[in-house]
Amino acid sequence: PPLGDRGMAGASRASDFGKVSLKDHIEQSNREITLAVMIEDLPALEDIDAIASTEGIDIIAVGPSDMSRALGVAGTSDHPKLVAAIDKVAAAVRKGLDGGMCSPVGDAQGREEALASRTSSGSLPSSP
Repeated sequence: PPLGDRGMAGASRASDFGKVSLKDHIEQSNREITLAVMIEDLPALEDIDAIASTEGIDIIAVGPSDMSRALGVAGTSDHPKLVAAIDKVAAAVRKGLDGGMCSPVGDAQGREEALASRTSSGSLPSSP
């Protein structure tokens, strides 16, 4: 558990080491576990609409350092390429995800401005 193709681990800590039935453990895990995914590279950015519309995803977060490196602008948290990538993810989240986005807000310089623009779009702030 949860949903997906993975090992069962029916006697784990989450199932009280087997005291909770496997059926109940699976149902509880699917109900209670939050699934967050990171968008950190160009293939993920290209597939963001499909990712954002995938059932079961609760949160999508952009990894700004890795994404800036993938875009060829490493170390520039306010670079237009990175801002555009984050905005693309935010648009896909608004369109397809029945959850939320954890949005990077840049480094200390410009953090309040970035925070204001991201939270007005319905995303949650995070640190880079």
